[in-house]
Amino acid sequence: MPTTLQRFRFGHIVDAQTSKLDLIPQYTFIHRKTAACPDGRLVQYVDSDTWILDTALPYDEIPLYPMMPDQTLFNNFAAP
Repeated sequence: MPTTLQRFRFGHIVDAQTSKLDLIPQYTFIHRKTAACPDGRLVQYVDSDTWILDTALPYDEIPLYPMMPDQTLFNNFAAP
């Protein structure tokens, strides 16, 4: 069972203390365009001290779209 120092990411358990893997988690923060942040925000970072990118949102809308199965009768993966 993973401890609090381990993270399960993309099928791998990443342990910061004992891992010999070269996996480095990268996070992306996207803030939509609002009155408080008119240009939006796109930030990519590794941790609170290591930022890779900090810029205005280069897209008209956030590039995140849901992917859901359509309704199919007698299918375990969708509502009937």
